[in-house]
Amino acid sequence: MNMKLKMSVLAGALAFAVAGQANATIVTGTTGSSDLILSIWDTTSLTSYTKDLGINMSSFLAGVSGTNTALTANSSSIGNLSYAADTLLTSFLAGVNTATTVWNVTALDNAGSTAFGQKQLLATTNANIKSAANSLASAQANSTLLTAITNADFYYANANGAAGAAATSVAATSADSWYANSNLFGASGSTKLNFNTTAGIGSSLNFWYLTPSSTTSVAKASVAQFGNTAGVSTWSLASNGTLSFAAPVAAVPEPGEWALMLSGFGLIGFIALRRKNQNTSMTFA
Repeated sequence: MNMKLKMSVLAGALAFAVAGQANATIVTGTTGSSDLILSIWDTTSLTSYTKDLGINMSSFLAGVSGTNTALTANSSSIGNLSYAADTLLTSFLAGVNTATTVWNVTALDNAGSTAFGQKQLLATTNANIKSAANSLASAQANSTLLTAITNADFYYANANGAAGAAATSVAATSADSWYANSNLFGASGSTKLNFNTTAGIGSSLNFWYLTPSSTTSVAKASVAQFGNTAGVSTWSLASNGTLSFAAPVAAVPEPGEWALMLSGFGLIGFIALRRKNQNTSMTFA
């Protein structure tokens, strides 16, 4: 089963400081792909912060392709992203217990059918959610994934529709029913993802792509991890609120390594030349 997704290349290092933009809204996945969404919440006080990162899911997806034995997501062309904390996030972080505060980055397409490749989810997690028996399959059943996508989009929509939230970043108190809690992004359960998408502030998270593998609800969803031949890509949230996405870069050989390589090439060339001279100097009676 083959799968290919198009992407728009995001070149260079991008820097964003998105803060309460007038007449802006959080882009949900109700009518198609959502924007990437940062969610932060204090699991003790049940207060939260939600931010639209301004990059659409369809633009972020990076050449996901493969077969039923191998599936990869090459994000080398995405580059590195950096988002400075806005004033709302700075205020939010000042009022929470960072020891009990977690975060994630998600995006989704909730408009498609339940057929393969229509509904999609991007989610952070440090769990290895690939099936050991089949690198295409995840530990997530199609039915549970579809429920999680619907619930996550419900959270996006309610955050977007909060009073006075005509902006790309909003905050919630424990009295709000739409804060980003573990019912949407935490541990196992019938209405949740069966892996934890979160990490503590100051930590990094890997990034994954999931989509239903078929219309069979009990079948395992398809999955791909973002990265390239140099390693996996990661999201990181610093204690000052700076969010960053880093695609790995292949290591550049040190000067000593270059010298060793060149000397090796020179030795190979010398041996080849010597053999050539020996062959041309041979005479036959």
